[in-house]
Order: sequence, then structure tokens, then C-alpha cells
Amino acid sequence: MLAKPQEFEQRLARGLESLYVIGGDQPLLVQEARDAIVAKAREAGCEERLRFEVDAKFDWGALESQGASLSLFASRRIIDLRIPGGKPGRVGSKALSTLAERVKGGGESDIWIVSLPRLDNQLQKSAWFKALAGAGLAVRFNDVPLGQLPAWITRRAATHGVRLERDAAELIAGRVEGNLLAAAQEIEKLALMDLEGPVDAGRSPRAWPTSRESIPSP
Repeated sequence: MLAKPQEFEQRLARGLESLYVIGGDQPLLVQEARDAIVAKAREAGCEERLRFEVDAKFDWGALESQGASLSLFASRRIIDLRIPGGKPGRVGSKALSTLAERVKGGGESDIWIVSLPRLDNQLQKSAWFKALAGAGLAVRFNDVPLGQLPAWITRRAATHGVRLERDAAELIAGRVEGNLLAAAQEIEKLALMDLEGPVDAGRSPRAWPTSRESIPSP
């Protein structure tokens, strides 16, 4: 069963899991979730971070060796495993299932972050994904529905010290068309302008994209 982003935030605030499986339609939310896990792990004393990106030539044996190489007196590590294609292959599937067994049995001291693309039904039905989700915390970060996007933009702007009026949030939402990365960049522009008081759609024309070409693709 996949956890919702709100549950992920609550559980991370309480403490660390040994295994996180994250993915979804919005790369921005996946990246920020990964950053939040890493920050929490750093606070807990995890000093070393190992990053692996899976491609057709990926050496799963080397990854398994890394997982088994922690000495009794070494500090915990963050192992950041990214599978952009969502298909680990036969050898990778076995390695991930073995990892899940180790975590479930309490024999894993490192913090593992497995990042995947869109968590579609086919991927969720795979044996290796079921094993990982059963052993750790699996979270899907979906698109924000367009009707909820102005509220999402308003909340995010507030975290950057920007108070948006509803018309400004709706204007940004209409221009970015669901692209959260583009929305985040527009909020950052507004934050850099250091505007005082609530910002409405007419106060900062320089901050709004003037064409679709100015909005990056997700």
C-alpha cells in the first residue's frame, strides 16, 4: 500500500525508516522528498551518502557489495538508488528483493532511498516493488489537481515569505498548466523581489512568464 505525501511527512518528522521508495508524476516533489530524507538522516548522524543511478550496464553486484560492506563500528550511510527507467531487470529485481528481506528482518543499518518514475499499476504489481513496499515506506507523489493548484502555490509561496492574493495564485496556476517546477520558479522570482504586503496579479508583471516558451518542461 502506498502512503500519501502527508503521511510521509508525519512519519519522517517522527523518525527515520531504513528504506524509502519514492516516485510519481512530479519530479519536483520526488526530489524534495529525497532531500528531506537526506536532511533528516544527516541530523541523525549519517555522514556518508552513496549515489547510484541504474542503467542498462549497472553493476548490481557492486551495489550489493556496498550494502554488505558496513563495518561494525562505521556510521550509518545514505544509499541513494535511482532507477529512472523503472525496470531493474532480472538481476536487479533479485537484488532489490534481497534488500527488502534484509530490511524486513532488521538486518539493515543504512538508510536506503529508492527513487522511481511514475508508479503505475504494472510497476506496483512487480514482485520486487511489492517486496520493497512491504519492507519500507513507499510514497507516490501525484500531480496536484488543477483545481487545487492555486492553493498549493499559495502555501508554497508562504514558505518563501511571499503572501499571494488569490488572483495572483490563479494567474500563476493558469500559466504553468500543472508544471510544479515552473510554479516553484515563479515563486522564487517573487521572493527575490522582496515585495512588501500581499501580492496580487497586478503588482509584479515582471515575475509572470510572458509565453509558454518561458515555462520549462517537467
